[in-house]
Amino acid sequence: MFDPRLLRAFVTIFESGSFTAAADKLHLTQSTISQQLARLEESVGHSLIDRTARPLQLTASGEYLIGYAQRILTLQQEAEAVLKDPAGSIPIRIGLPEDMMSTAMAEVFGLFAQEHRTIRLDVTSGLSRNLTERYRNGELDIVIVKESAASADCYASFPEEMAWFERALLHKDLKVKTSHIYSNLSDNSGMWSA
Repeated sequence: MFDPRLLRAFVTIFESGSFTAAADKLHLTQSTISQQLARLEESVGHSLIDRTARPLQLTASGEYLIGYAQRILTLQQEAEAVLKDPAGSIPIRIGLPEDMMSTAMAEVFGLFAQEHRTIRLDVTSGLSRNLTERYRNGELDIVIVKESAASADCYASFPEEMAWFERALLHKDLKVKTSHIYSNLSDNSGMWSA
């Protein structure tokens, strides 16, 4: 098992480009950084940094390990953050009609949960009239329902921008901005239907 302190020294040496800069960044002496790298190299059985190269270069083993080391440290930081502020400490209860529940919606909710780890989405599906009743009773925070325009319940109770999404928007490399007549409900507050 890798000692995170040793991995942090290795990654910081690589990212900062020198032992001296890594020592400054980690608030350690250069000697301590060198010792930590030596201990890591001893534990893996390979040299990780070519100490004769200028600028600093990783060995083949160092190239292999650096990606893993960075991921291990990232996972450690995520775990520490979750334990300090547990995921899902803020629940949002959402109600959707059954026919709106789809794989695409599940993916959107999953991506939202990854981006906002302190929020827990509790998603419920059902008939619009049942969801509306649960909203009125305070059992749901947000509902998307199918109601006729004449219904007094068909209004934006908390006017906010409305985001339209498509499956293509799930890919982070696509930067598509969708606009719609109802993209800002605050301009259309009151009774409305979609």
